[in-house]
Amino acid sequence: MTTAKARKLPRKFYERTLYELQGELVMMQEWVKATGARIVVVFEGRDAAGKGSTIKRVTRAFGLETPSKPPPAAVLEIASTQILDGELVSYQIDPSLVVCDVPIRDIPFPEGASVALVVRGTSLVAAKGGTVLRAGDHVYVFVRPQDLPLMALLFGQAEGGM
Repeated sequence: MTTAKARKLPRKFYERTLYELQGELVMMQEWVKATGARIVVVFEGRDAAGKGSTIKRVTRAFGLETPSKPPPAAVLEIASTQILDGELVSYQIDPSLVVCDVPIRDIPFPEGASVALVVRGTSLVAAKGGTVLRAGDHVYVFVRPQDLPLMALLFGQAEGGM
């Protein structure tokens, strides 16, 4: 199998094309607003290609921003005098998450990770195997830093922008 080395676009061509595409995107946004059309937009590219900021701008332009999530009724923190091989991370359970309505025992946690506490409304719920995570729950998970990407797949964005 041969691999072709990616060619770099000439800068002026890249900038002109980018400018034209941005103009097309703005015109599409205005058309969608004016007509009420429903569309699907796919953003493709590498993770570091700036898709996140583009998606935020597009959703803002379409008025699709989601309201901020309410803070938990209780906050759990760890104070340490030494560097630990783990973190306590908080996630809010959204109905669209794969872990919503699933018992803790059925969630494929990485080795060593575990739910420490579930805050459901104003109640503190002990995290046991049969505890089912519900939409709106705030879940505190002990996890190693190297396992955070897997946790993001299961639980979404950590609360507090972690």
